[in-house]
Amino acid sequence: MPNYKGWARSGIWKYGNAELHFDGNSLWLIHFDDTFGKPRGGQGLRIISSGVRERMSLVALERALKNGGVRYRITADRAKNPGCVEVVTEGNVCFLVKAKGPRRELGLQLFGCSQLDINRRHYEIE
Repeated sequence: MPNYKGWARSGIWKYGNAELHFDGNSLWLIHFDDTFGKPRGGQGLRIISSGVRERMSLVALERALKNGGVRYRITADRAKNPGCVEVVTEGNVCFLVKAKGPRRELGLQLFGCSQLDINRRHYEIE
């Protein structure tokens, strides 16, 4: 039987298509697979996606955020991916959206959240 004692010290925990990245006792990143379709956490993590999905247009993402009462800002992509912008919520969720380029490549590319305090009792990804 394999030894699973090391899982508690692992830097990355994976649930469904979500990856939780830890640095000691700090959760510093929540990342979804590059081809995530619709976010899902599997049996061990409940995710409320609120309609977020892969290739979601910038307009549709803005509409969903506004309808949910989520404040956000749109900035240039720090990694300088061609045609991409970052949509960053006040809760520090960052969406990378390709807004310019061939139609088949447009839309939400990836998203995640960084710098969370794991001492809080509860997090929901909305």
